[in-house]
Amino acid sequence: MVTPGNKQNCLLRKCYEMIFVTVGSQLPFDRFIRAVDEIAPLLSGKEIIAQVFGMKYQPRNIQTLDYIAPAEFRDYVQSAELIVSHAGTGTILSVSELKKPLIVFPRSGRLRETRSDHQMATCRMLEKTCGLQVAYNEEELARKIQDFLENKLPVMDPISPFASDELIASIRDFIRPQSVLRLL
Repeated sequence: MVTPGNKQNCLLRKCYEMIFVTVGSQLPFDRFIRAVDEIAPLLSGKEIIAQVFGMKYQPRNIQTLDYIAPAEFRDYVQSAELIVSHAGTGTILSVSELKKPLIVFPRSGRLRETRSDHQMATCRMLEKTCGLQVAYNEEELARKIQDFLENKLPVMDPISPFASDELIASIRDFIRPQSVLRLL
């Protein structure tokens, strides 16, 4: 099995030319993997490794892994030249913390890929506030990946893995009156 932490493996392949794709671990995302699989032959021989879950679609041009342990996931992210992901906040935070280039392809509630359009809302907000690179359809995904490889799209602004002082203060202000009322 290909593992990015294996130095011998990295000597045999160009780790920095690998694109890591992830769909998360809760729902399949065939439309996303199909789009990446169709783009793959146009990417000058880039190795594409995708973490997938419960798919019906069988890719022909990319390597897939059904499960990746958290430590191994981090290794793949660190080794990749580019990460292309569903819009899971855990993945976005992990990639941001490692300051890696990221293109996000959100699931669509309208297409029944998720229960709601929360991934679309997350993307719209982070696109405006942090410069997240978002592809809302298959054509945009192909263009953004190609743009990254040709022009190096900017890395989004880092997102802290910790709550801001303002958020903590707001939560404290909200909780304090409730606590005082319970004591009375």
